[in-house]
Amino acid sequence: MMSSRTLHVYGSTLLHSEYCPDCQNDSFIVGGAFVCCGRKPPPKEWSRLKVEVDPSHKRRKQPGQAEKRSILREQNNCCYYCGDEFGSWRHIRGVPRRVNVEWDHVLPFSYNGNNAEFVAACHECNQSKNTRIFSDMEEAKQYLQLRMHEKKTRQPS
Repeated sequence: MMSSRTLHVYGSTLLHSEYCPDCQNDSFIVGGAFVCCGRKPPPKEWSRLKVEVDPSHKRRKQPGQAEKRSILREQNNCCYYCGDEFGSWRHIRGVPRRVNVEWDHVLPFSYNGNNAEFVAACHECNQSKNTRIFSDMEEAKQYLQLRMHEKKTRQPS
C-alpha cells in the first residue's frame, strides 16, 4: 500500500502525518517520530504529498471596544508584560518611543486560531513574545521584562 504523508497547515504551524503500520492509524510525526508510538517512520520515497489546510481557519481579530476598555481598566492602562503605561515615552536603544497599545492573543493565534483571550501589550513586548508559548503568564512576564530591560539599557550602535 502506498501511503501518503500529509502536511497539515494550522495558521503558520505545519505538521506532518502518515499512516503508522504498527499502530494502524494515521499519526502526526513530531521530531522525526510517530506521536502514537515514538517509532521512526520507515524511510520511503515520497509517492505523493497531500496538503490539508485547517478548514476552520479564522481571521485574526481584536477584542471589541467594550472588551478593550475593560482590559485597559483591569491593567491600569499599562502593558500586561512590562508594566509601562500606554501613552508614556521610553527610550529603546537610545531612541524615544511612545508606548502604544497592541492586542496580544494570550495563546498565539497561529497555534489555534483562538480569538477569545487578549491582553493589552506594548509593541515591543508583543513583538518579542511573537509565537512563543510559555507555561504560564508569570513566565511570559519574566521573559518579556528581561527582554525590555535589555532593550532599554542597550546603547544605540
